[in-house]
Amino acid sequence: MIEPGQRTKNSRAEQAKVRSTQHAGRIFQRLDHRHHSRADGAGAPCVLRAPPPLERRPLAPGDRGLPGRRPVPHPSPACGPHWRPLGSDCRGPVGLAHRPRHRSMAALDTHTDSPAECSPMNLQGIILRADGVIAETDALERSVLNHVVQSAGYTWSCTRAAYGALRQHARRRDRYRHFVRQNLGHGRSSDDFERLIDVMTRHSGTVARELIDKDYLDPRPGARELASAARQEGVKIAIVSALPKPEVEHLMAHLFGEGSKRLISCITAPETDDGEESLLTVYQQAVEKLAIDPASCIALEATPHGAKTARVAGIPAVILLGHHDTSEDILFTIDELPGLIGLDDQREASMVTPGDGIEILAALRRAHAGYFDVFGGLHRSYAMKVSDILKDKGSAVKAVKASDSILALAQKMKSDAVGALVVIGPSGKLEGIISERDIANGLATHGDSLTRMLVGDLMTRAVVTCAPEDPIAQVAKIMTQRRFRHMPVQQNGELIGVVSIGDVLKHRLDELQLETNVLRDFVIARG
Repeated sequence: MIEPGQRTKNSRAEQAKVRSTQHAGRIFQRLDHRHHSRADGAGAPCVLRAPPPLERRPLAPGDRGLPGRRPVPHPSPACGPHWRPLGSDCRGPVGLAHRPRHRSMAALDTHTDSPAECSPMNLQGIILRADGVIAETDALERSVLNHVVQSAGYTWSCTRAAYGALRQHARRRDRYRHFVRQNLGHGRSSDDFERLIDVMTRHSGTVARELIDKDYLDPRPGARELASAARQEGVKIAIVSALPKPEVEHLMAHLFGEGSKRLISCITAPETDDGEESLLTVYQQAVEKLAIDPASCIALEATPHGAKTARVAGIPAVILLGHHDTSEDILFTIDELPGLIGLDDQREASMVTPGDGIEILAALRRAHAGYFDVFGGLHRSYAMKVSDILKDKGSAVKAVKASDSILALAQKMKSDAVGALVVIGPSGKLEGIISERDIANGLATHGDSLTRMLVGDLMTRAVVTCAPEDPIAQVAKIMTQRRFRHMPVQQNGELIGVVSIGDVLKHRLDELQLETNVLRDFVIARG
């Protein structure tokens, strides 16, 4: 740390390099992939060692940086030289690690004269988890579960909490076994269990492919661009998954199109859902097919369990948490792939362009090199919750029944001045949602007979929902990507409201107006 007024022997070029990386408000941590303790004796097993905790210290006057930014944790001296923040070399820290206020990754690279033994292996392979990283599959899996359970003659409210309890199992068969034993286990024999689980498992693959073909699933922003940039740079791409391999191949062909075979070096997954291959085996097979040292790869995972499995296989891992993850036992988190890019935290992350793939790849190379950064101060809209909208809008829900006619639906939409209505069943549970677009599509398909049809014939049954604690920015992103404008809000399986893209925009504009008024009053008060 350089105190105010303290003279330094660094050249002007070195000082300029330090200043170029100063950006308070980012938390820097390392990716602990190469440092593990080894027991005494040749050939002793390798035991992963958790990284030491960061210590917070009070900021000196020279550390404060820009107004409104959060302080950067300083590594503990006990952590050793492997805790290497951005802007430091192997001989000791040059200065505090900050992120620049522009998107270029070049300013984030550390061109130091570090000794050769401190340089990590080059990044040669990227291993992507298909179910969770390439695409956010949680909503798809929830819909598959609902379809399969209903087709088996049962009802189940697949809430976020209920689905989260099933996610502890990697394989779909194990998830169905957990569901059957938890919900239907009274008075049933084990043979009945297994027959039902067999039927549900076989049916699930068909349902998943049908939903994928209906454009139910979109790739994560940046996934396709990352794969393209990596191949251009000579970095191999491997896809791993706990889903059956035919399903993964179908998913990749849908998301990446015909170019998937050109971009992807290999796909490793169980041959069937009954396959005994564990996720660890899948990772080991991926490394073997790539013919690359595991330490020269980096894995992008969707769950803490998956990331730890990759690390056991000797592969450094980064976690991109999904919509249903609540665990705090994580290595690193990123909201989405564009979060790897250096962004000005005064604006939201924009949609990824093909040119951004190069920057994402550069960020992964830095993560693989031994240091990694996580958002410390996001745009304020990321802190705003769905509950903030419901406080202003209220929780009254306008709904119809599946047995109502389309004509009655249109009249209710007109009288209530709304563009969509949720469909409620006899027990008060959410059964679907129907919008103006559904009516327009129905008119194009069925013509004059549309007015004689029922709401249940046109409604969307695979409803994407949110929770009161979800960030508004995340909800807006899902609406934009999926191209719909209304999202029901559920809490503990109960419908408590509906938010629209208009509600999100109005709430944000109101907040901006409030901020403008506060700033104006501040300027007037300062005279």
